[in-house]
Amino acid sequence: MTGAQDAAAPAPSPVPAGPAPVEWDRRERLLAGAAGVGMLLQTLRYYLHLPFLGYLLTRPLRYLAVYPSTVGLVVGGAYARTGRDPLALVLLLGLVSYEIVGPLRWLAGARYGDHVARLLAGGRARSGSGRDMVTRVERFVARWGSWALVLGWFAPVPVLLLQVAAGASGMSLRRFVLCDTTGTLLWVGTVTALGYVVGEPAVRTVQAVGHYGLYVTIAAVLVVVVVAVLRTVRAGRAASPPA
Repeated sequence: MTGAQDAAAPAPSPVPAGPAPVEWDRRERLLAGAAGVGMLLQTLRYYLHLPFLGYLLTRPLRYLAVYPSTVGLVVGGAYARTGRDPLALVLLLGLVSYEIVGPLRWLAGARYGDHVARLLAGGRARSGSGRDMVTRVERFVARWGSWALVLGWFAPVPVLLLQVAAGASGMSLRRFVLCDTTGTLLWVGTVTALGYVVGEPAVRTVQAVGHYGLYVTIAAVLVVVVVAVLRTVRAGRAASPPA
């Protein structure tokens, strides 16, 4: 009787195997590495341009060549109005400076999914607001598709997360470049036009600020240091166990 029951008993289900390791060929590893290096260089561009902010404010073409900046676009438009810089060159440098890292962010999203968006969100990704922000961006891309990239610069969502989410959504690179370039050009043209309309008053203001370039530099460095210290303190408090 016992033997019959043992024979009728169902065999234990096999333990499910874990996910198969992702195997990338040499080309894929190079592309993924390029995406990581490109985003790292973009971050370095931001911090490295701060000590020279006072100098760059009065040289908008160099400013845009070093770092994509809304302020640089406004100043560039104002300088173009007064004839100091060619308007076409301001627009071209602004477009290239903003757009050069877009495909790398798309590639990072295509390779690593939403993990990159949460990484770029930083410490906020561990909080409710950070998770909500990433989720909001993903829903925005899922709802609007290509239009999310065209109108993303004017929407209350981070553009870099939009670009990563576009790659994670499966959007093709050709479609991404077309839509992202269109949206970036709309933004660059709009901001530059604002500076162009203001014209000479903006130039005089920037030149006055340029005389205090050393103080601007010191203030920028202090801001970076304070932000870094605050982030370190917050990270330490979040990691420490409650009493």
